[in-house]
Amino acid sequence: MSTAYTENDGTSADDAVRAFAALGEQRVVSRSSAFRSGSLTAIASEVTLDLLQAQLAPEGAVVDAMSVFGEIRILVPSDWRVAVGGTPVGGSIKNKGRGTAPADGPELRVNATAVFGEVKVKRPS
Repeated sequence: MSTAYTENDGTSADDAVRAFAALGEQRVVSRSSAFRSGSLTAIASEVTLDLLQAQLAPEGAVVDAMSVFGEIRILVPSDWRVAVGGTPVGGSIKNKGRGTAPADGPELRVNATAVFGEVKVKRPS
């Protein structure tokens, strides 16, 4: 079972996105001009949130991510400031790649919980 609150092609122009997958795979591509929030849940599944075509809201954004025996990938542009925090329980939380964001720009905050799973933020190589 998997659901995502997106258009038929898996994209969303909304400022907030939600994705849930259990025993499946879900990919959401945001094209928001002012991305504000996301809620991602993967239970024995994979969820990918692609923000490479989105822009952060001026006040920044928050994504809550929970992975239980699964994997969540959040893809962000290299010029975004990103802060990742949370609780791994037999799992991992990673912020991969170097950003080139200005120190005073908006920030994406990722609140992650990984229970025997993984939550990772990746930038393009």
